[in-house]
Amino acid sequence: MTHINVQRWEPITSLARQRPLGALGWLLLAFGAITLGASSGCLTDFSSPGSGDGGGAGICGNGIVEGAEACDDGALNPGDGCDATCHLEPGWNCFGEPSVCAMSCGNLALDPGEDCDGNLLGGATCETVYAGFDGGDLGCTEACFFDTANCHLPGCGDGMVGVNEECDDGNTSNSDDCLNNCSAAVCGDGYIRAGVEECDDANVYDTDYCTNACKNAVCGDGFVWVGVEVCDDGNASLTDGCPDGAMGTCQPAVCGDGHVWVGHETCDDQNTSNTDACPSSCVAATCGDGYVWSGNEQCDDGDTSNSNDCLTNCIHATCGDGYVWVGHETCDDQNTSNTDACLSNCVAAFCGDGYIRAGSEACDDGNTSSGDGCSASCTVECTGSLTTTYTGGDWLYPGALMFEVRALTAMELTGMDVSLEGDPTVDVVIYYRRGIYAGHESTQADWILHTTVSGITAAGIHQPTSISMPTLSMSSGELISLYVATTSSNQKIFSNVGTSEGAVYRSNSFLTVYEGISLYHAFSTTQYSPRVFNGTLYYDICP
Repeated sequence: MTHINVQRWEPITSLARQRPLGALGWLLLAFGAITLGASSGCLTDFSSPGSGDGGGAGICGNGIVEGAEACDDGALNPGDGCDATCHLEPGWNCFGEPSVCAMSCGNLALDPGEDCDGNLLGGATCETVYAGFDGGDLGCTEACFFDTANCHLPGCGDGMVGVNEECDDGNTSNSDDCLNNCSAAVCGDGYIRAGVEECDDANVYDTDYCTNACKNAVCGDGFVWVGVEVCDDGNASLTDGCPDGAMGTCQPAVCGDGHVWVGHETCDDQNTSNTDACPSSCVAATCGDGYVWSGNEQCDDGDTSNSNDCLTNCIHATCGDGYVWVGHETCDDQNTSNTDACLSNCVAAFCGDGYIRAGSEACDDGNTSSGDGCSASCTVECTGSLTTTYTGGDWLYPGALMFEVRALTAMELTGMDVSLEGDPTVDVVIYYRRGIYAGHESTQADWILHTTVSGITAAGIHQPTSISMPTLSMSSGELISLYVATTSSNQKIFSNVGTSEGAVYRSNSFLTVYEGISLYHAFSTTQYSPRVFNGTLYYDICP
């Protein structure tokens, strides 16, 4: 009997058609029909009269399972599993169209005519089926014939470790544990084993790019890589004569390599700058090394002198640092006092500098003139005066001036000169109030009439006209407001345009005069600002 090796067995569980015939089926059917025709002269028709196609028993022997047929192998021969009436013969199973029959295949028992059945191989192996196989998995087809598809012929690369092979992983890669010549991968074989070796140059030298441990040569591995490294002491230290390790260079230690060589350097910042914390000498920056350390020193002249422009603490010489800068200062007492022998501008105190030197001067009005309250020798003169200006000047008439003065010491105002013009004479009134005038400019009730002077012969513009007045006492630091006005339309009082109302216009050691305003007439709401009083105030500080 002929055995057919099929890939799938489909037991017949119904009388329905199992699958299309296909080319092979039609060929077998044609062959069977020819054979049957040659032997019997016709196909057997088991259909009922008038039943039509598929309605009766079908045409047995046409290779198509139809009607009441359980099989149809395209022939009418008995003993092949499908009898002449297209029924199964005892002990057989048939499937497909044309039907392929096997003796009881699939009952998990080895029956006559079967090589195997399911996983029953009768003890057979790949090697016993064919002496040329050296292993593998023997199988059983659905038609119960041996399946040798998974049996192996001997050879390197077949995935089976054979005689004279150390390994066989079934591939051609030289980067895994088994080379493509079926020998085990080792360091030095010339192939880089992935995940195990970093390199493999097939030699035993430790002085090239790949050590004999199949590791990439690196600074710090203890081997001097010829042409790349000059030294390699393998201690991973960056502070000895050969910096090595992850951050090392494996070049002899030198100033500027970025590593502090213990015993030779105190710093090394890998640059040539002399203005940072580590100069190019690799000695930590200090005041006095001659280099200006940016952000920490203002200067550094490398000497120990405190009489030049750079002190020994590397700070620029300044007035008040306690050291006399030769050629720039005459003294330096390290304070900001102007009442001792050295002024705050580091000039030795002198009479006329405007500052009263304690224990030596009774006054100092910033000049060496006598008759102004402070003599040329800086002794107090009881009487003095303070003049604003007589230059320029314009006028309003009838005019009035309002301004403030402050006493810097207890005193009495004893008189004033004013720039006046009138024909034939001028009448003047003087008011005062203690404190500021702001808010009271037009309210006469807020002021005290100090004096009225009539029939004054005016000296004219740019000239002082004396106004006699009763004394007006002021305590030290007190501010009072003065109001000077003419009384008729043909009388003029002169003033200058100022810079800012309330600003200091003139001051000495005893009295300060501020810029004020002018009014169209006494206590008028028509006001002009800022204006500067043209005149002189007289005072007595020893009443």
